[in-house]
Amino acid sequence: GLNSELLGSGRDEEREQQAFLTQALDGAQGRPVGVFLHKPMFVAHPDEEDSGGTCVLRAARGSLLEALNGAGVRFVACGHRHAYHRGVLDDIELVWCPTTAMVDPHRELAVPTTNRAGFVVWQFDARRWQHALVEPELVANIDLSNWTRRHGSTIHLPPRPVERRP
Repeated sequence: GLNSELLGSGRDEEREQQAFLTQALDGAQGRPVGVFLHKPMFVAHPDEEDSGGTCVLRAARGSLLEALNGAGVRFVACGHRHAYHRGVLDDIELVWCPTTAMVDPHRELAVPTTNRAGFVVWQFDARRWQHALVEPELVANIDLSNWTRRHGSTIHLPPRPVERRP
């Protein structure tokens, strides 16, 4: 797994992570490889502008994708967007894992998503992998659309205790 917050940061830890990635990809010796990180690399296309901290920084995407494509990486899985999405870039499957609680069913993105709570189950063997979206019957979808419509993001939570507004 990679720390997506380090990508494009210029920190010493980013160089250490790059060395780790290079060593891991070189050590795969032709076996299928998948990469997990918190934030998606992009929403719709790797050349898109930075999206306010919701994806890997644009400055880091090109070199990351070059390393992944050059090593034959088969999938990149992430979360952060609170939605399930499955796409493909070149030969790499891109999987966004959904939230386990809070959703904004009214949010529209430039790619098709499933905006419901759930999780992804991965299965691996020596040469193959597969994943499945699971939406458990008893998991509640907590709708945050009123909050995000008013405040834009859950990053900016209200002071405690929450003040009541008329």
